[in-house]
Amino acid sequence: MEGKVFVTGLSVRDAGRIISGPLPLAEGPIPDEIITAFRVANLWREAHAHPMQSIRAVLMSWLYRHGIHGVTGARLKRMPAIRKKLQRLDPKLDKLQDLGGCRVILPSMANLRTYSEILKEHLPHKPWKQDLYIDHPKGDGYRCNHFIYEFNDKAGRDRYQGRRIEIQVRTRLQHSWATAVEAVGLFRGEYLKGGQGNEDWRRLFKLISAEFAVAEGCPEAADVPAHEDRVREIVEIEQRLKAADILSSLATAVRSIDFYVQPSRKPDYYLIRYHAEARQVEVEPRYGRGAARAYFDVESINRAAGNEMNDVVLVAADKIDVLKQAYPNYFGDVTLFNSMLTKLVQRVPLSDFELKPQTKVRILPEERADMSWMRRTARWTSLTVPVANPRKSGATKRKKNK
Repeated sequence: MEGKVFVTGLSVRDAGRIISGPLPLAEGPIPDEIITAFRVANLWREAHAHPMQSIRAVLMSWLYRHGIHGVTGARLKRMPAIRKKLQRLDPKLDKLQDLGGCRVILPSMANLRTYSEILKEHLPHKPWKQDLYIDHPKGDGYRCNHFIYEFNDKAGRDRYQGRRIEIQVRTRLQHSWATAVEAVGLFRGEYLKGGQGNEDWRRLFKLISAEFAVAEGCPEAADVPAHEDRVREIVEIEQRLKAADILSSLATAVRSIDFYVQPSRKPDYYLIRYHAEARQVEVEPRYGRGAARAYFDVESINRAAGNEMNDVVLVAADKIDVLKQAYPNYFGDVTLFNSMLTKLVQRVPLSDFELKPQTKVRILPEERADMSWMRRTARWTSLTVPVANPRKSGATKRKKNK
């Protein structure tokens, strides 16, 4: 679809140029050109949903086939995040590589190395790019391996052919770090993951990332101090920010509402809505192509109200529990990261870290109640309970005593 024009007469690239520009104030009328541009951008994003879901299904099957305990999730990129990326990096909308993204979270680095090799050797799509941020961390300390593939649609449909899907592969420890960055940024209203916001928080995350890297046997960033100096600085910053207390309060600050999901029908997506002022999260099941339309509608409402701090994201996950593991930042869940921070402050080494899979509780056999009494033909009124005759009972006892 690159270079092609939608029926609206507006190309994907032109739509990207328009939505990345200044938007009118919430009180004023929105020009038709901007409305059309957002619709085109949403259609382009929606064209990545099927490729994303298809690749995630393969990623899930490999976990089961190779006996690896892991979690997968997938999401369509949020429109505010698309706009920020277009403004910050000035790419073209039709060239963005992460409109559809899959995520695989693994217990250990050993699992991650094995899984990455499986992915590179067996995924039946065209490799386009890879960024190995685990061995080469970003400047802010971000660590995760990114693999980008161009989707090969077996049916040859132009709508899906060549759509770029990003696959993030990370350990649970790396995931806890990225989650904490996003969660703190979300609640502070700062784009910490984009290098903006409080300097102390950003410095704290960078130093802790280096400690996590050493614990997992990976290289830390070159521009961080040595271990002893690093831990000393972590303690100082933590005390200034009272970071552990703030992280502890995040989980209790968020009130989560899970909409009822019919067990007979598995949702294709979950729509997560975060209300910044109320600090409330709503999780709603969505099905089929209507999910992408609902996603766009909610984004449009937030944008029209001038309140894009009310975050919304469309995520593919097996169930709500898995959703919360793959995207815990929306639920204020920074428990693992905070426990690691506490250990560092207490000078407890983090070496040889590996998250063990949770022990499964053996399911007890189902107990079946004896319902035979329900099949009796007698009427309830005819049922009587025999009552002992107290006189007769007493006489019998006296005879026995004699």
